[in-house]
Amino acid sequence: MKQRIFKRNNPDYWETARPNISYGMQKIAEGKRNQPIEKDVVYIDFRSELSAFDKYFYFKKPRKSKTINNKQDYLRKHSVFLRRIIDGTNVIIHRYGENKNEQLKTFTAIELQHISTILGKKYVSGKFVKHKLFEEWGYSVIFETASYSYSEAFAGSGEMAVVKLVLEVLGAKEYSLILLDEPEVSLHPGAQKRLKQFLLEETRRKRLQVVISTHSPSIIEELPPNAIKVFSLLPSGKFNVKNEITPDEAFYHLEQTNPARKTNHC
Repeated sequence: MKQRIFKRNNPDYWETARPNISYGMQKIAEGKRNQPIEKDVVYIDFRSELSAFDKYFYFKKPRKSKTINNKQDYLRKHSVFLRRIIDGTNVIIHRYGENKNEQLKTFTAIELQHISTILGKKYVSGKFVKHKLFEEWGYSVIFETASYSYSEAFAGSGEMAVVKLVLEVLGAKEYSLILLDEPEVSLHPGAQKRLKQFLLEETRRKRLQVVISTHSPSIIEELPPNAIKVFSLLPSGKFNVKNEITPDEAFYHLEQTNPARKTNHC
């Protein structure tokens, strides 16, 4: 167990705490501490998983010039370089003394299968690249179905989030700790359920530990009570953590009604 320790000029300092008997930890010799657990950690905050297009279009102001009057002009001009990467004309774009992208990745059959299943679509191929062509580092994806292809500019933010999650989880090492902050963002309930199923399968296959912060009934339904913890804000400003909570009890704390419990009276 770790705890925050006061250190002058370092408010974010944490160190290993003494064993806490009330938590079921074993008492050890005075002054001794347990060694920290070594784990590979994958952390994804789905509220910040914006595509390269969205980062520029919604949060940047265009630098106007003779050929650029608005954001659309800027994106059209610089998307030419992105097309060269996607087509394989340029593996790496080098401009103004720096590389503007990382290596292009083509989705494997397994990655494509999981992305298609979660999103309820049939993708036949896909490509993914991290780049700085739109001023800041971000991700672009080219999706292709049997009928058409499109970039992240025309994709939902949920598609981008699922792509990032699938790539990160499949790429995680065995026994990794996976931290997911509100994975339900921009996903409809059906996609949320299939996302949960993907995580359960990968947890079993790779012995992962997955911790999810969520407000979604679709994420927590059918989970066993020992997998659910409800955080409640107390008047003092501190939080109370309730363990061994059933999904129905969790729905109650989230002020989510359960339609199955309603009855009609004549």
